[in-house]
Amino acid sequence: MGNRMTRKKSSCLLIFGILGIIMLFSTDRVFNATTTNALRENHQEPDQKLVDYFFHENGIEGSKAILERGEKIIPYLMKLKGRRDFWFPLGLGNPDAAKLWKFPVRQKGDKQDEGKSVYDADGDVITQEIAALYLICAIYHGNLRFAETPLLTDLSLPPEERRDRNTKELVDRAWAAVEIWSESLKKDGLASLRANHYDPLKGSKVAFW
Repeated sequence: MGNRMTRKKSSCLLIFGILGIIMLFSTDRVFNATTTNALRENHQEPDQKLVDYFFHENGIEGSKAILERGEKIIPYLMKLKGRRDFWFPLGLGNPDAAKLWKFPVRQKGDKQDEGKSVYDADGDVITQEIAALYLICAIYHGNLRFAETPLLTDLSLPPEERRDRNTKELVDRAWAAVEIWSESLKKDGLASLRANHYDPLKGSKVAFW
């Protein structure tokens, strides 16, 4: 009888523990969604805070909020150049595109921004700087689905040889183009650049897949 009661008590504790975890997760998601919606609705909220929150929360509502802020948030996204923290691309690309994402395991003592350990030969790793590049392009195109995935491809290669991969060379070429493009953005504004079909990656021979 005592063993039966002990097992019953243990089962109850396990159930309550699982329910507690579910409630905690649900509450956290509601809080995140509520906070993100507040950031979207309050246009006086600092743009830097919205960018920071997006990369902390990692949610589609955050990417939508950044898109809605438009060109004024681009300088804050550009500050993420060189940030190679691993990133799960929620809200970026076509949600119907089938793709497996890699999350390399870091060894203890690895430096967070050590490029050679991030952009490997497979090129299927997404980082914060890749997400920032994608969002800059999304603001130009006016939507988050302008490409299938947040993976770059080399347009200098023949079409049959192109692959969707994030390599250090392609990332560097993309940032070089965006930095030049941003100077024209400051001078002429986004509407003018769109009218002249001057996109952020123009001249780099790089595009998102």
